[in-house]
Amino acid sequence: MVRVKKKSYPDNRLFINTLLLVLIFFLLLNTHLTVELKKKLDQQRVFVPFPLVDVTYLTDETCEGCYDVRVHRTILSRLGIQFGRESVIDVVSGDGMTLIELYNISKIPTIILSPEAEDYDAFVSVWGGVGTKEDDGYYIFRAVDKLGDNVTFINLAK
Repeated sequence: MVRVKKKSYPDNRLFINTLLLVLIFFLLLNTHLTVELKKKLDQQRVFVPFPLVDVTYLTDETCEGCYDVRVHRTILSRLGIQFGRESVIDVVSGDGMTLIELYNISKIPTIILSPEAEDYDAFVSVWGGVGTKEDDGYYIFRAVDKLGDNVTFINLAK
């Protein structure tokens, strides 16, 4: 029986280990440079967020058949509106009666938007057909009767 002596290749092992170390070094360097570049880009980037719009949903809790005024939230979202505070106020409450008198609101339910809504071009472009902008900058939805024939609302003027 002939024995074959295995040759050892210490030079190859050394080369492979060195190559692995070099690759690890470049991966670490690449990661470090990527993180530093991201930090610099973030510092240079100026992000101006759109302001948050406060929304008041003016409702009449005794009107069981009235349409759900919160459906406006979905519509406003599609126009890009970012929401701040949202509140629901009943018409018979002190705040509700104050809003009705202040803005001469005649159809319930409706919504009132804070002046920050003016920063949303898509909103401003459609609002003239469905509501008003008051002297204090607030927006009042007035076209409740234009929502459809099957929409139930209360006409306070009658």
